[in-house]
Amino acid sequence: RIGWCGSEHAASGGGIRTRCSRQTVDRRIVQPSPAAGFEKRLVTMHCSRPPGLVGSFALRVLLVVLWAALALVQGEPGAPENPRLRQDPGWDHVVELTWNHRDDVMLWKVERVCSDGSGAPSGESGGPGSPADVISTAEAELVDYVRLNAGTCAYRVQACDVDGCGNFTSFLNGTVGATPGAPEGIVNVLPSGVSQLTVRYLPPVDTGAGDKTSVALTNFRVEFSVNETFPQVDWATESGDGAIWVQSMSLPKGQTFFTRVRAANTIGWGPPVLYTHPNGTAKGVRVIVPPGPPARISIAAPADDGTVRVAYGMPLDTGAWDQSEEVTSYMVELDDDPDFGDVDAVSEGSGLEQLVYRLHPGVRYHVRVRAANVLGYGRAATMGGLELTTVTAVVAPSAPTV
Repeated sequence: RIGWCGSEHAASGGGIRTRCSRQTVDRRIVQPSPAAGFEKRLVTMHCSRPPGLVGSFALRVLLVVLWAALALVQGEPGAPENPRLRQDPGWDHVVELTWNHRDDVMLWKVERVCSDGSGAPSGESGGPGSPADVISTAEAELVDYVRLNAGTCAYRVQACDVDGCGNFTSFLNGTVGATPGAPEGIVNVLPSGVSQLTVRYLPPVDTGAGDKTSVALTNFRVEFSVNETFPQVDWATESGDGAIWVQSMSLPKGQTFFTRVRAANTIGWGPPVLYTHPNGTAKGVRVIVPPGPPARISIAAPADDGTVRVAYGMPLDTGAWDQSEEVTSYMVELDDDPDFGDVDAVSEGSGLEQLVYRLHPGVRYHVRVRAANVLGYGRAATMGGLELTTVTAVVAPSAPTV
């Protein structure tokens, strides 16, 4: 492209511009940019202030020749890059098509083919195989308002300059008015607190237009049922946000629930996905809490020098109103303070009896024991009921006096 204004002449090629000052200049070099699709060549231009009409005419001839030379180098533009389709089915079913902007393009043409004629003004596109709509735009964007509910259209774009129009992009398909598909999957359902399940899931592959991004999701709904066939939904929670992929809900302790998740856009709710085992069968998860205190502390007595032996019973409630949940460990704590403000000694193990070592001889210790399951430790059992029973650490006696 070469242009001039005022008393300055401007020459450009492929986005690289050289300006001639008002003074006579012997030569200026214009090098088209290879990144813009040009071959790397040098074009020489003589710049001078046009001396009246004759100089102006000569300059115009020179510009025409140089224009033709650049046109031979450039050729037709390539296909537009990075076309993207975004839809908003909740607002008049508007479709927005965008692609990368290029300075060397004079005009963009968008070809629109609709399967039901919904995208064609005055019935110009009446179905498959009918003439396509061609829309011209000077910007790297098309906002299509001429849509009807459930209409399906395909779009492709080409770039045009003074040499003609280049290749089209591939067709991008868009369906307006569709609900999202089922979420891609449920990652896991885990107990996560007192009577609570946490569900993690993945968004749908199809959000309503055949891909993950064209239509915005507005909500996710997690549903729970005691029956794997879901004859009814017993409990449910909603995120209220299509960008939230994890939800938690408090549920009745001890009950086993089956879980499924569905997504929504502004059109409505899509189908659900069920939480399953690897073999495809429905997977139920039990709602639990941390275990109750061990049933009793039966023994708390010295066992060796500075060592105390503590024995206890299994909790009556291991997390689900019974003893069906596994107890993963027990913690024995000894402290000379009945409030256990700063625990002096701790021992952990999976058995119902433990030895606590390195105690100070002659110190009376209070004893408590707590049990844990997958959620963590529960409440402690203390020896002696309301009044804590203590145990004194001892060592072997000294030799008798003769």
